Amino acid sequence: MIINEKETKAARVLEVGKQMMLAARTAPKGKGVDNLELIVIDGEDLNTLADYMIASIEEHGRKFFNRDAENIRGSGCGCFGHPFS
Repeated sequence: MIINEKETKAARVLEVGKQMMLAARTAPKGKGVDNLELIVIDGEDLNTLADYMIASIEEHGRKFFNRDAENIRGSGCGCFGHPFS
């Protein structure tokens, strides 16, 4: 069997994103409260997120969003978490 890295990259990157969600879910939480909302974003949704970050630089005053948005664009997928209350 021959497996070409380029042919399997997208699926492997997505699998790593799913594993990152599991790791975040099982990690210790503040005061033992599991209050995380976790998502994996890939494909065109990564560009949508990056565009939103760049558009919100002025509103939030976070100039590092420009750097982070470009890093997001260059990634195969991303695992993101946010606490909900």
